[in-house]
Amino acid sequence: TLDGPAVTGVNLPRWWMARSAGIGTQYHMALLEAATIPAGQSTVEVDAVQGIRYSEHFAGTGAQYQVVRLSRTQLSGVSVTVDGVEWTETDTMIGRAADERVFVTRLNWDDTVQIEFGNGIEGAIPSAGAGTITVTYLVTLGSGGNDIGAGVITEPAEAVYDGSTLITSKVAVENLTAVTGGEDEESDADVKRNAPRVTHTLYRMGPANDIRSLLEAYPGIERVQVLDV
Repeated sequence: TLDGPAVTGVNLPRWWMARSAGIGTQYHMALLEAATIPAGQSTVEVDAVQGIRYSEHFAGTGAQYQVVRLSRTQLSGVSVTVDGVEWTETDTMIGRAADERVFVTRLNWDDTVQIEFGNGIEGAIPSAGAGTITVTYLVTLGSGGNDIGAGVITEPAEAVYDGSTLITSKVAVENLTAVTGGEDEESDADVKRNAPRVTHTLYRMGPANDIRSLLEAYPGIERVQVLDV
């Protein structure tokens, strides 16, 4: 919210951040999508997620299957640009065109995250000497984010401009609802219990035990009863 109508218009990019006020534990939230306050208006409501935005930079090598490994864990959301051009995340390089600017995000056994590129046959290769590979992502608190009650996020954490005029001091921020849905990674015990059943079902829902396995592996589900008739 602005203290008066925007003159030219305020554009807030995706993952623009706001934070809680005061000392002690400080919480951050980031916009899920870009938002705009048009000229003549003073407010905008947009979805947000708990997290702090970071960026890391790498050089393109021109090699097939280039991999870059990120330095932080507990990531939520990844964006990649090469020479200022945004690439698209995909689940697999299989079937992708040779010039498609796509990447795969992979979570490793040690909780690190790596970004993988194509081989020039399936998926494009970031060329050697091309601009910097920039990976931008959010780091979350997991279940700790659920401690953010309504009205806790009250300050912009980044600059705000009305056109070319800096107006950060004239901006108020408020999260209208409490944060929900934050979860920690599976424990070793959960992985040992869930992995064999989920890999057995291969995401098909046929027999009752397959249905139960899939549903029990879904985040937030504690118990499942399948009535097989």
